[in-house]
Amino acid sequence: MDALEIRRIETKVYAYNVLSINSLRRNGFQQEGVLRQAKTYGGERWDIIIFSILEDEMRAQRAQESFPYMGFWEPDDHP
Repeated sequence: MDALEIRRIETKVYAYNVLSINSLRRNGFQQEGVLRQAKTYGGERWDIIIFSILEDEMRAQRAQESFPYMGFWEPDDHP
């Protein structure tokens, strides 16, 4: 986020991948949409769920988790 000036991260996950869905939600990602029945797996049609997180949400997540400063660049004045 800091070094690459990332302002938004978007990801897609298959609806049958419950562990990944839970991990994304736990880490501050918000569900944005669903590509209905976009994947065939195991003989069934599955949705693809789209998640994203924005810069201010990433900063809040970082502050909540209190990651230590790694020394690669100047620390943030506003986490």
